[in-house]
Amino acid sequence: SGGGLTLSTLMRARDEGVPLPAAAVALSPWTDLALTGRSLQSNAAADPMIRSDVAPRLVALYLAGADPRMPYASPLYGDPS
Repeated sequence: SGGGLTLSTLMRARDEGVPLPAAAVALSPWTDLALTGRSLQSNAAADPMIRSDVAPRLVALYLAGADPRMPYASPLYGDPS
């Protein structure tokens, strides 16, 4: 848990001029809270953590109305450079 938060935090820190660590590790991060990836459905039976039918409710609770394509919520939509 926290891979997506790690990536988002690194992008935000970079954008605010905070010194960055030399490296970070994100294991299986949830990077698209807009739920646009085909893998959400194609891997639904194999995903032990997030059920595709529950994911929209989890996103709604987590974002509390924020835009799911905002890079600080969904690193997929940000610039990782």
